[in-house]
Amino acid sequence: MLNDLTIFGYVSRFKTLPEVYAFLPSVMADDARAATAAYGMALAGRSFTREHWWEDVRSALDSLARAKAELDIASTHTEPVFSVTSRILFAVQKFAEGRRIGATEWPSADEVSAAVFLAAKPYATITRWKLNVLGQRGEIIGMRTLDNNGLEIPPDKNPGA
Repeated sequence: MLNDLTIFGYVSRFKTLPEVYAFLPSVMADDARAATAAYGMALAGRSFTREHWWEDVRSALDSLARAKAELDIASTHTEPVFSVTSRILFAVQKFAEGRRIGATEWPSADEVSAAVFLAAKPYATITRWKLNVLGQRGEIIGMRTLDNNGLEIPPDKNPGA
């Protein structure tokens, strides 16, 4: 199904952006951090106010810019995250500008949402999620590996853990 966010695997269990922001600091591997950032951007691409054409595009771009900033902050501005959020935001901004005709014709809300998903989709390739286990003060107290269903992968079945 087009725009099916479940392709992002384990991270797709989070249904709100604040949940994604809270999850991101526990993600260890760069590819999983990139996938989490892309999922957050895809989620933001669906959570904007839909009004009328230009307002839709502006609302979508504003939503993506806010999500980009929050994802970058949650990751402590690490390269796997800021490069993905930048690429996705740029791709959607370029899409919206390219579809503009004069000052009155803009892509629809659904077209913008689809453009976000298509820009995020290439990062949905993770099958194992290496996560830090955080203590009460945010310190790392361990590590665990999960599959896309959230099932723990034992260390003996997890090379390189």
